[in-house]
Amino acid sequence: MDDFRHGRYIAVISEVTAKEIGPAPDFVRELYNELLSFSPEVISVDENTLSLVQHYRGRNELNQRFIDDLLHIALATIATNYWIFIHPAR
Repeated sequence: MDDFRHGRYIAVISEVTAKEIGPAPDFVRELYNELLSFSPEVISVDENTLSLVQHYRGRNELNQRFIDDLLHIALATIATNYWIFIHPAR
């Protein structure tokens, strides 16, 4: 959290994370609320995300029981590719 407090990193969360935080232990919800105070970038599930999830499912990577895990992986993949696209190596 120190890196977010000092602006060394930008927090990125997703609507999937927001959904999962409800039943989490108190200390996890407290950390999440602190993370929200840093004005994180919020990424949403869209057609590209769902398409990538279907691709992963087609490869039998994880079954339906782990759909949220596949959503996290797909969102991270898309966000990383976007970041690389708009911030190419110099």
